[in-house]
Amino acid sequence: MFNISNIKGTDDYLIFFKIIEKKYCNNLIKDGQVYFNLLSFYRELEKVKGKTSIGDQNEGLLTKQINEYIGYAGDYYQIHGEQSGYNVKIDSNQCAFCTYAIGLKKFTLDCKNNYYHKIPYSVIRDICKDKGGVDNCILVVFDIDIINKICNTLKGKRSFCRGPVIYDDFYYIPKNDIDSTQYALECCFHKESKYKYQQEYRIAAINDKKHPIDDLYISVTKNDFDIIELKENRDFYCYLKVDSKQIESFNDKERWGVKLLFSFDLK
Repeated sequence: MFNISNIKGTDDYLIFFKIIEKKYCNNLIKDGQVYFNLLSFYRELEKVKGKTSIGDQNEGLLTKQINEYIGYAGDYYQIHGEQSGYNVKIDSNQCAFCTYAIGLKKFTLDCKNNYYHKIPYSVIRDICKDKGGVDNCILVVFDIDIINKICNTLKGKRSFCRGPVIYDDFYYIPKNDIDSTQYALECCFHKESKYKYQQEYRIAAINDKKHPIDDLYISVTKNDFDIIELKENRDFYCYLKVDSKQIESFNDKERWGVKLLFSFDLK
């Protein structure tokens, strides 16, 4: 029998939520513009303007599992590590398109075949704080097809990577050489644990200049997005109903057809 908990890996990231300032909403949902901001923008946002809900001065920080030194006049001085502080940022003009998302396996079972996920108002408020407040924002909901369209448009044009952010406080062993393009993308997916409430899923891409990627467009229709008008002191609920039936059984292996039905509410 089909069960959400049996989904393997991260194949269960199927639905995405993005809080957007109202004045920018039509850029995405009508024009199909997918805006990737520079990670350096988010660093400066916290460092210079003190905005900490979307600003993060440690975006792109080098893993804390590595110490870095610089040589001068025959001596070596630590520039990244326990003694000097963790200071090295990987700056390769990385840009990111950021969403809120959790895998289906993390949805809460309400009753048989019915699940839900709640984004508490406190999280909505914090994400909106640097965007002019809740009244100035809307919540846009879309599915994996939009993510796939964005990635297909990037293919052959820019180096990119996609996936959920890991909130490990930068204590991780890199999968790639720290001097490589692959690592410049890998480091975009690690953040401090204090940001875990953001439940971020990203597409990160490298631009050929120090500028946001603002020239990427995808085809969109009015059916691609659900628009939720946020309200003060209201939590957001995403409901999921799973309708499944066995379609065949062969050599003791079952195959199931599954329909996922999503609906949304504010409470």
